Amino acid sequence: MKKYLRKYGNKKMKKQYEALCDCLLFQLDHPAKISGTEYLNLAFMNGISGTGMALMEIL
Repeated sequence: MKKYLRKYGNKKMKKQYEALCDCLLFQLDHPAKISGTEYLNLAFMNGISGTGMALMEIL
């Protein structure tokens, strides 16, 4: 989505992208909103390490 926005600059999709990023950051600030199995899972694709990798890519 980030690459698409760089290339085409779609304003509607940019708002959606920013909303998704804000939601992700909010959930990380409020771990009670995330189930323990998701937050404490060290697996890359569905755990906290995957979330960290995604944040490095989008921020």
